[in-house]
Amino acid sequence: MKNKFQRMTKVEKKQAVKDFIAADPKNKNYMSTLNRMKILGIIGFIYGTVAILADIFILTVPVITYIVDATVMIFTAFLLVQRSRIYNGTMNAFVIQRDLSSKKTTKKDDKEEVEVPKKKVTKKATTKTTTKKTTTKKSTTKKTSTKKAK
Repeated sequence: MKNKFQRMTKVEKKQAVKDFIAADPKNKNYMSTLNRMKILGIIGFIYGTVAILADIFILTVPVITYIVDATVMIFTAFLLVQRSRIYNGTMNAFVIQRDLSSKKTTKKDDKEEVEVPKKKVTKKATTKTTTKKTTTKKSTTKKTSTKKAK
């Protein structure tokens, strides 16, 4: 399954890499390290291929040399695969974070535009009537009082 960075076009990917490098000074060093890994992986893969072909067709060498050449090829292939996984994972995380932060800012902008000023509501003074029962020894009487609501 392709991630968000892999689904982007070439132009969008280049822009994402430029944004990644511009976001933090450490990111520039990180990208240079990844590029160095790529170059070393390609050089190692070419060296291993040439060494194996030279051992097979030109030189007569012991079997251990074939094992060393194959080991170089395996480790450089592993280096290239891991480099691409790290690169894609890092760039995908950056693109997702960038998109989420841009969505948050647009939501805040939308809320500011949508807000409607509140109308002042005036409350009218109302009278409440309450009945209280008071008891005396001889009779029960009801008193009514009026209070204004605040």
